[in-house]
Amino acid sequence: MAEQIRSWVEARSRYRLIVYSLGFISLLAIVFVFGYQAILTHRKETLVSAAFDGPFFETSKLVLGAVFGGALVGIIFDGFQSKVINAENNFVSTMVKEGIVDVFANDRDPRFIEWLSVNIAGAKSEISIVGLGMGFLVHNRDLIVAIAEQVKKQKNLRVSFYIGASSSIGVANRAEEEAAWHKRNALAYDPSWIDRYAPEIFTTIKQALTATHLRRVKFMLTKTQPTLCIVRIDDRTVYYPYGPPSIRGSQSPWTQIDLTANKGHLSKFIGGALEFYTDKDNADEFKF
Repeated sequence: MAEQIRSWVEARSRYRLIVYSLGFISLLAIVFVFGYQAILTHRKETLVSAAFDGPFFETSKLVLGAVFGGALVGIIFDGFQSKVINAENNFVSTMVKEGIVDVFANDRDPRFIEWLSVNIAGAKSEISIVGLGMGFLVHNRDLIVAIAEQVKKQKNLRVSFYIGASSSIGVANRAEEEAAWHKRNALAYDPSWIDRYAPEIFTTIKQALTATHLRRVKFMLTKTQPTLCIVRIDDRTVYYPYGPPSIRGSQSPWTQIDLTANKGHLSKFIGGALEFYTDKDNADEFKF
């Protein structure tokens, strides 16, 4: 990316040098041609002959006028381009400041699955996942298995799951609200996720690992309802906020965010949420 930006800056510098130089030189040449022709006319002299001078000076004016006109259009375009680029730069700087790296359509987005798979396979020190139900793992067991395999490969890797406890008032209310909305709209709804998802994820991991491996894995239930699903893998993070009962978690877009962007309001917010839910006072250990 840095090389592309550098190349673009150099190309734009060359472009500006060419159009401004052509504009300046052609303007001087036009002034010279008009001035020299006026002097010759005033003195009643000719450059070569009357038959030659007329076409020569008129052709020179047309050519130089076309060059100057083209340069002027180039200069105007450069000014317009500068405004557009400045607006784009402001947008990009805001995204960089807030730490926004990418957005994935939903948890079925092939790019998102690839992002998770690649980063899980490359995890070295930390995988922390916070969520209300973590349906994206339940519906893609290969990811759960991949996490277990990486725990085996990386001796320094620690994995933590923080999932909404069914005993939490917030989680129970969410399930009731979803059930009520589905009932009003004559849609089927499976409320068992509130008690089924956590054991399904945790037992899948547990069965794949030895007791030694499991010392580096934490299975936790949050005391409050998570309002965000957050996945942190080493220094890379993705998250999505929970929408209304009418929108399933699988329909929600995921955002990749750089939590090292300390000046960004959004990165601070997500970082603070992750810190809250993973605090030992805000979660209890899951009992198998």
